[in-house]
Amino acid sequence: MVGKKSAPDKPADSIGTLIGADTEIEGDIRFSGGLRVDGKVVGRIQADGADNSTLVVGESGKVDGDLRAAHVIIDGNVRGSIEAQGQIGLQAHALVTGDLSCRSIDMALGSRLNGKLICDPGRGGAGTPIMEATEGGS
Repeated sequence: MVGKKSAPDKPADSIGTLIGADTEIEGDIRFSGGLRVDGKVVGRIQADGADNSTLVVGESGKVDGDLRAAHVIIDGNVRGSIEAQGQIGLQAHALVTGDLSCRSIDMALGSRLNGKLICDPGRGGAGTPIMEATEGGS
């Protein structure tokens, strides 16, 4: 259908799971729909095959592990690679140490990335690095 967006272009309608600010989890997490992390997670977080899955790491959230979902929004601290079949959004308080792979990216003023950025609208995340940031660089 002309003009119709594919499923990865539309994030989940709601966040069904919340990891609260006073919660710490060690181990891998699999989810569907929407997940928000305001606490601390040590382990991999991955969406279960949903084309509209949305993963949010809030301002108080800390994740030490790789992230994979259709859409990822970061406003906290992530140490690990992030792969999104759709968009990655880095909010003003985001600090990411790891490589990013996505179709599109939105970086707010103040967000920080220490790693490679691979952004390829035609292949859903696979492509050639367009930017490489290093710690202490400008």
